[in-house]
Amino acid sequence: MTAGPIGVGTAPVAIVTGSNGGIGAAICRQLTKTGHRVVGVDRVQSSDSGSWALDTRVLYVTAPDRVREIVDGIADRFGRIDVLVNCAGTAHRGSFAGTTATEFMTDVESSLLGTFLMSQAVVFPHMDRRGPVGSSTSPRSRARPAAPDR
Repeated sequence: MTAGPIGVGTAPVAIVTGSNGGIGAAICRQLTKTGHRVVGVDRVQSSDSGSWALDTRVLYVTAPDRVREIVDGIADRFGRIDVLVNCAGTAHRGSFAGTTATEFMTDVESSLLGTFLMSQAVVFPHMDRRGPVGSSTSPRSRARPAAPDR
């Protein structure tokens, strides 16, 4: 008998890029609270994913072959992908005048190319029009706590 994918069930599987901080980490926590099985993806291993992550993967989202390998591995391991949230990105923190073209292109590649590659690797081969894809427009934003109900 061949073992099937782990964690196969009715709970949706979500991939969140940029999962180590800011909006990405907040989205991971919220998806977990709403019953999703979350796979966090970031360029470094998270030290704070134990409370929300079903799994974490280290990935530079600008490497096309590696993106497909990681996405296909997630689909094989969990049997499905239902949600993709693209929050990965870099932002040069120096002055505008002092930013080099190389620094600027690094930011463009991580934010735009990474979103394109992840979406292409996930949506067409794995989602079958099942779930949403979201992208953060400000990858270096920090999530703020919700205001108390009044």
